Amino acid sequence: MGSIEEFLKSAEEFINLAFKEFEEASKEKNNYRLRDAAEKAWNAVIQATNALTVKRVGQLPKTHYERRIILKNLEKEDLKLKEIGIYDRYAARSRLLFGTLHSLG
Repeated sequence: MGSIEEFLKSAEEFINLAFKEFEEASKEKNNYRLRDAAEKAWNAVIQATNALTVKRVGQLPKTHYERRIILKNLEKEDLKLKEIGIYDRYAARSRLLFGTLHSLG
């Protein structure tokens, strides 16, 4: 299992790459590069979520299903996470980014 700092560093690297790839894809009107940007953004979400779950429950989820269950349980325990809708935000990005990936083929 990686450290929280490693997951956060990885998330930051992925999101920076995603923004760069998105800008380049937009200029080029290149759907393949746009898909790559979406994949990098999704990886940033995964790494940040891994950091949160390791910090809060000492567990690295093995699947997206496990991440959703952990986030749902964390919302029950932590009012702040519930207020920001951490589970809904994760699920929304999952649907949005996967939808983008599938529509771009």
